[in-house]
Amino acid sequence: MRLFSFEVTTGRPVTNWIDENGVSHRVDPKTSQAVVVPLFAEDVKAQVVCMYIRANGFLPRHPAMTAQLFAVVEGDGWVSAGGGPKVPIKTGQAAFWERGEEHESGTDRGLKAVIVEAEAFDPSRYMREITP
Repeated sequence: MRLFSFEVTTGRPVTNWIDENGVSHRVDPKTSQAVVVPLFAEDVKAQVVCMYIRANGFLPRHPAMTAQLFAVVEGDGWVSAGGGPKVPIKTGQAAFWERGEEHESGTDRGLKAVIVEAEAFDPSRYMREITP
């Protein structure tokens, strides 16, 4: 299991975008106050879901069917891999499990996570890896 941060401090200011007509626009990041942190941008078949785990809930240990990113967008909880310890995880952090890696997750107070599943990808291309 690897842990990543997608907290606002790891992002980059939004300074430009392209509209529906293909026209590029620039904006002063001090004016827009918008920051973006990519989670996933691969040219592969993928599934993205939002999961809610209620207070005192958990997902029992199971193998990842594909590479899997578990990005907490609200609340906090814990994650583990193999037979390892429960590692705290909070809003703005993501756990990544390789295909076949046994893992579980849970929470005392409840959490909401966006889960990205794809055959193969490396989240370190988008986010800063952190240590528990």
